[in-house]
Amino acid sequence: MLVAAIGVAGCPAVQSVPVPQASSKSTITAKDDAAAKRLRLSKIVVDLKSGDAIGSVAAGILCVPNRQRYYEGEKALADHKTLAETFASEMRSANFQVVEEGDENLFETNVRDDADVLVGGIVSTVKANTCHPLLLVNGSTDGTGEAYIKVEWQLYSKIDRAVIYELSTDGHSKLTESQAQPTKSLLVQAFAHATRNLIADPNFHAALAAGDAATLVAVPKNRAWSISGPGLSNRPVADHFEDIRRAVVTIFAGESHGSGFYVDPRGLLLTNQHILGSHSRVKVRQSGGREVEGKVIAVDLRRDVALIKTEPISATGLPLSFGRPSPGTDVYAVGSPLDQDLQTTITRGIISGYRTLKTLDYIQSDVGVLPGNSGGPLLDANGNAIGLASLAVFVQGAPAGINFFIPVEDALKALNVTLSREGG
Repeated sequence: MLVAAIGVAGCPAVQSVPVPQASSKSTITAKDDAAAKRLRLSKIVVDLKSGDAIGSVAAGILCVPNRQRYYEGEKALADHKTLAETFASEMRSANFQVVEEGDENLFETNVRDDADVLVGGIVSTVKANTCHPLLLVNGSTDGTGEAYIKVEWQLYSKIDRAVIYELSTDGHSKLTESQAQPTKSLLVQAFAHATRNLIADPNFHAALAAGDAATLVAVPKNRAWSISGPGLSNRPVADHFEDIRRAVVTIFAGESHGSGFYVDPRGLLLTNQHILGSHSRVKVRQSGGREVEGKVIAVDLRRDVALIKTEPISATGLPLSFGRPSPGTDVYAVGSPLDQDLQTTITRGIISGYRTLKTLDYIQSDVGVLPGNSGGPLLDANGNAIGLASLAVFVQGAPAGINFFIPVEDALKALNVTLSREGG
């Protein structure tokens, strides 16, 4: 919540508190990469102490101050929703894209993941004086007044997972015609003014334009891709697990993470589309801890698969198998369950069966997978990737041992990818 409650208390000889002015800078219309970044007002907090004097309340035709205004810190005067709507309105008028909490999105389960940059602010100063001419006559609280706030802004990039920009701006508002709830209106208008002054800073635009815009990937239907993978392995997983580890990665897109695996030494890797949301740029953490940028070059929403390109790698990538191991055969899942620090965790299970869900084919297994495993490989007994982790069944919050994997062959077909193996 941005601005907390303001209280009044009887006080003799109350002096009107000076309300600072705030300059109005010319806003800049967002262009190119800055306009492509999607913003969300994540949090506004007030850095004031309960009981701080922040203004006065005047009454009567002469507007004589007779009550002190102070910060209470409990009840919100301008709720977060109102401030988020105000922020969004100002940003959109400058050609920025804004994601608001509650925006309806029929295809994503978490609207928050649609924002590329989170915006936060600390309100360090609040001043507000109001006049209520009829307060002493008939008790009406309608009035006029003026207000001032100062906001310390921060921008947080969800791709870089770091604060990329900081700035302090202020805002002022004034009501010359009496209206209901003048204090709330004044503070919201002052916040809007501070937001416009944020938009007026060229460095704000430069911070958003840095790097590539994370826009929705548009993949031409006729675009074909080719990968060159290693020949099939005939060695037990334990004999070459270090090679397997080097091919499995953690993918960061938004506020969560998933898994993926390299399939070509040129830096091509497979993962789930639902991990990416609508991001076209992601961070990829390799097994040694190094993070590189990944570009999403192909997606298929229905099959929930994506192809990502990073810089070339020294490893060969995982061998891909289109085989269908018999039910009861050992399989292994590798990924980053729950926490990014658990990267390349390996679990063992068996093939439980082959299922068709909503016309799509899946491999069913009881191998242990949890949130964060999505997009990671399902390996056969020799370490060949036969599927990608996709769906898991939970009963009362606990894993049920019923998990579904997208067959690798189906993933490649959906992405229009052809495979050639080393050695022919």
